[in-house]
Amino acid sequence: MQQPSETIGHKKLVIVGAIHSCISALMSPRRSYFKTFVVIAIIATGFYQVVNNSLFSVMSQYVSADEPAHIGTGLELLQQGTYGYERMHPPLARVIAALPLYLYSEITIPQSNCSGRFSKWKEDIRANHNGGAFLHYCLTTMDYGFMDLKAAKAGRVMMWPFYLLSIFGVFLLAMNLSLSRSTAAFSAAFFSTVPIILWLGARVMTDLPFICLAIWVLVTLQAMLKKATMAKAILLGLMGGLAALAKFSALCFIPPISLAWLLLSWQRTKHKYALALFGLAIVIATLVVLLGWQFDISALQEGLETVALKAEKGHAGELFPNGTLYMGEWYFYPTLLLIRTPLPLLLFCLFGAVLMLRHNREAALKVIAASFIIMSLAMSTKININIHHIALIYAPLTILAGYAAHYLWQFKIGVIAVCAALALLAYPRDNLLSPVNTPAAALEYLIIK
Repeated sequence: MQQPSETIGHKKLVIVGAIHSCISALMSPRRSYFKTFVVIAIIATGFYQVVNNSLFSVMSQYVSADEPAHIGTGLELLQQGTYGYERMHPPLARVIAALPLYLYSEITIPQSNCSGRFSKWKEDIRANHNGGAFLHYCLTTMDYGFMDLKAAKAGRVMMWPFYLLSIFGVFLLAMNLSLSRSTAAFSAAFFSTVPIILWLGARVMTDLPFICLAIWVLVTLQAMLKKATMAKAILLGLMGGLAALAKFSALCFIPPISLAWLLLSWQRTKHKYALALFGLAIVIATLVVLLGWQFDISALQEGLETVALKAEKGHAGELFPNGTLYMGEWYFYPTLLLIRTPLPLLLFCLFGAVLMLRHNREAALKVIAASFIIMSLAMSTKININIHHIALIYAPLTILAGYAAHYLWQFKIGVIAVCAALALLAYPRDNLLSPVNTPAAALEYLIIK
């Protein structure tokens, strides 16, 4: 007859064994449903943070500096048919953000009257200011009394679809690069946790619409590189034109990345028919841009000239929260990327780059080339504002991280490492713009000293 203590000990052993068996079964690399659950849970957590930071958190109760300008200029175009207050940013993202006010509000933005002020602004900025003057000289004529918190939150809601479409775009981009569905899913999960992407999803800015559309340009481009068709060429041109209508950065980043990918796939795309289809895509993109600017060449020219002046004069920004400003320093954006990117993501990116170069060289070269081009162009500019200007770089970087996660998922210890990294990345934080990489923040001492 068993003693009571032996019976209790046996029951504990059985319970522990059952729990261990359940965990082992759940975490088995062959259990794809657990992988699916992890990815969906991470993306859902990211979307929750976007919604919370848009509407409910403490930080959401303040209107950021750029939101009135973006919504007001978009509302002017919808109501008056003119786009005159500020043309440094193209109209697409602003019009989308202003749609709720246009449809459901009685707020009216008067037609801009900025004749002659652009030339005065050019003289002023060349003589006195750096390019960081608030958006544009003409914005001083806009009455911001219309912009209450409710109006800002209505505009923020319009950014949510771009957050979700960006995640789906990263998934499709990884798939089009001939990577596994598992790699694509993990890439999407990593992208959904990037702090600056979460912040942009909760603010009315032109950056996230541009990032979303640029990712879809790369998705369509890679599909074209695999097999060029008329339908893909039309879609590529449409996406490229929309990206240029979201932010002028598209004209800086997308052409060199496209050229690099074209050269890396030259054996498949050197035929005259394929090259003709790429030419057709460029023509369609140009027409889309002109249509978005209502075929007002002078307005488009003014916008491009404004950006060129800003790039010439520069814009100082902070690397660390100590008040020190940097402008035109080559190390600004690399350092910013190091200190604003969570350490688990950086480690997974590095490991994924090594693995992908060994197992899928063409895909690795494409994502590394895209990252290198974005960073190189950023390093050459005097505009040192914030990491959202190079946030597109996280699309290729998270594909590298997703490849590392896919590889590690083959091992039980790897499953634990992937889950732990994603859990750390998805954990909600109060300030999404603060430095998150403590070891890299030690660079503050080296740079300042």
